[in-house]
Amino acid sequence: MKTLVWIGCLFSPALLAAEPARDAAGLNSGSAILQLLLNLGLVLGMILLAAWLYRRLNRLQARAAGGQWMQIRASLPLGFREKLVLVQVGQEYLVLGITQQRMECLARMQDIQPLAEEDFGTVLKQAREAQP
Repeated sequence: MKTLVWIGCLFSPALLAAEPARDAAGLNSGSAILQLLLNLGLVLGMILLAAWLYRRLNRLQARAAGGQWMQIRASLPLGFREKLVLVQVGQEYLVLGITQQRMECLARMQDIQPLAEEDFGTVLKQAREAQP
């Protein structure tokens, strides 16, 4: 019942007809808050748009540059943060060991047959046998 009384008081004709409170500069405090919120929303929207454009342009640039002369041909996870990666750079293939702290080239190969995802184990075996 108290809630109905408070709601009635808030929306009474006397309160709605009353002139809104103004601050020292003569602005309506409600419109000042609304203007502040709109400006804040505009700034946040511009930041999000800039972040989206930055990501989008970086992806396009990486595809254009990396797709021509360097490609990741296969990847094999070894643990939570370790993996082996087969990278094609031009006509050369590199088997890289990647951990959280470093990357190391484990093998270099010149001529190998075209690969499918399931052939990475055989390529790794060939690389180990080719090492002296």
